[in-house]
Amino acid sequence: MIDFYFRMFSSFFKIIILIIFVLSIDKINDLEYKLSDTQNQLEYYMEREKILGGAEIDLDPISNDSEFVFPIYREDYICYTSPFGIRISPFFKREMKHNGLDIKAVHLAQIVSISDGIVVDHYPAPGTPYPRGGYFKGHPVYGGMVKIDHGDFISLYAHLSWSRVKIGQSVKAGEIIGRLGNTGISTGEHLHLEMWINNKTVNPLLYLPDPLGDSK
Repeated sequence: MIDFYFRMFSSFFKIIILIIFVLSIDKINDLEYKLSDTQNQLEYYMEREKILGGAEIDLDPISNDSEFVFPIYREDYICYTSPFGIRISPFFKREMKHNGLDIKAVHLAQIVSISDGIVVDHYPAPGTPYPRGGYFKGHPVYGGMVKIDHGDFISLYAHLSWSRVKIGQSVKAGEIIGRLGNTGISTGEHLHLEMWINNKTVNPLLYLPDPLGDSK
């Protein structure tokens, strides 16, 4: 009888050891994944700093006689890639309303606020480290996103690779709020800009200055 209990205890002990071993392997794999992800983040930020010289570039924003400035510097702007309104969705392959304006610019171009306002919503880009460990996931559609209330309208900047604002922060027209990216549901690196008036989206081209025209 004692021998039976001893064998049973030995088998039970081996099972416990096996479970601990399997859990340890999972922990090690999870740690290796986090270390790899951290390494990727470090390489990304090092490459960004290498490209941009480790600092923000001091440029003059594109403006006109109105209160608005263009969200991308003239030196960084390339072209519009998708207009506001009805278009063929690149994801669903059918006509759908596009609530914003898509703008292509150079890699990691600086994004600025189009007018004075207060940041009312902010999703750091996916992969941005939490202050106390872990990573932000970004907005499920917009990825890295900043929304600013300008009083009589709201602007939204999406697919950012990085942002430098917080909710409740006051920003000035032309102030840098982030950098161009390809986060969220996106087909390539670009800025998706939305403008909302009375809870309805409007065409930003009706308000923004010409990125290739003269600025004041």
